[in-house]
Amino acid sequence: MTHFTFLPGLRRTVLDATSVQIGTDPERAMILEFPEPQVIALLDHLDNWLTETDYYRAARQFGVGRTDAEELLTLLRDSKLIMDPAALTGHSSDPGVRIDQSDEAAALALRKTDAPVEVMAARSRRRVCVVGEGRMATGIADLLTRCGVGHVRQSDRRPADRADLAVVVNPQQPPTLTAEVHARRRLPYLMVTIADGAVNIGPLVVPGRTPCIACVEFHHRDAVPRWCLFGSDDSPVEVALRELAVATTACQVMQFLDGIPCQARATTIQLRPPFGMRRRIWEPHPSCGCQRADRPALPAERLAEFAGFDLVG
Repeated sequence: MTHFTFLPGLRRTVLDATSVQIGTDPERAMILEFPEPQVIALLDHLDNWLTETDYYRAARQFGVGRTDAEELLTLLRDSKLIMDPAALTGHSSDPGVRIDQSDEAAALALRKTDAPVEVMAARSRRRVCVVGEGRMATGIADLLTRCGVGHVRQSDRRPADRADLAVVVNPQQPPTLTAEVHARRRLPYLMVTIADGAVNIGPLVVPGRTPCIACVEFHHRDAVPRWCLFGSDDSPVEVALRELAVATTACQVMQFLDGIPCQARATTIQLRPPFGMRRRIWEPHPSCGCQRADRPALPAERLAEFAGFDLVG
């Protein structure tokens, strides 16, 4: 990096003359101890955008020896506590894409990602289709746009062509049909369903690689043979719980798009009023066959029930 600065938003707390705490999260924070108090003053100077020449000049001004200054810089780089400011505000490697400094990019820096600007640029090229109506679907589509997803389309029935992911909210078709349509398109999808005031987020399904929504139906029917998994677009949900569900769904989508292991993959996250969270992990069901390369397709007359879907391609 030609310039560097301390990670924005990462709190530093001076504990005594020669030690400082970096961050406040008990799982990620660290305490740095220095041989002399002047090093803390040099650390504070890193809030500016510096080159190495600027840094070593400041070290001399604060009375920090060259060896101590080098050790501090190495420690900060190895711990990813400093980064190139261009990673927050500069041009991405994609020509013509410019990401301005934002709270989102600054927050991404706290993940210690090398280039938040590249993450934001990649998001701007992603396509997500939110399939469903109602306040839940609309809220999800709006939040994904504010997270930086460049192409978000909301549809009442049909997933967008060339989408990276579909978010399927309260489908009115049988789970086997939903699974077949997305499998034919090889389109990953995240289920969101409302059930008696609770919201189920997941599973996130990668066709052919993870259990599908039909597997979930088969597991339910093992326990209750006449089980119905259908949701309702107008099913009431407490406002606070609905907003939590929208945010949780968006977090799962962003994990998938950013290439981070997604907590909803093969898993349902259930949010229940007044507030409760449960997780259930799903396994492929032997009656489904979604993991088999030679699995039989649904008959054409069954697929015709999904009117409005373009199944070509």
